[in-house]
Amino acid sequence: MKTATKMHFAGLAKSYEDLVRMLVPRPIHSEDQSEQVWEIISMMAGHADLTKDQEDYLLILTEMYEAWQKENDPMPAESLPLRQRLAYLLEQSQTSQAAVAKLLGVSESYISMVMKGKRGLTPGHIRKLASHFRLSAGYFV
Repeated sequence: MKTATKMHFAGLAKSYEDLVRMLVPRPIHSEDQSEQVWEIISMMAGHADLTKDQEDYLLILTEMYEAWQKENDPMPAESLPLRQRLAYLLEQSQTSQAAVAKLLGVSESYISMVMKGKRGLTPGHIRKLASHFRLSAGYFV
């Protein structure tokens, strides 16, 4: 069940109770539910100013989504090349390569080379990305 309008982080509820009114955390049983949960995760991920309730809600949604993916995705993300995982993450979070370059303190051309598979990420880059996107460091290895 898709949401009627695109949600924006600025308008997101702050309390857990209000977040649950938006979408009750429960196991995902369909692709539509999966897309709805992913939309909320994408909107919330990477924001440093989440309330404790928002962090808890994001954690639960992420666990639900990962469980759905594990059961329904024939190819786990970890089996894809880093450049494909990173491209997917940037697309889903609507993050530009320039923003990633700024986050990592590198040039845009460096990120371009990473995206082409010609350069790798340092342990410091991996830590920053994992923290920023709230993913395990293993996603970027």
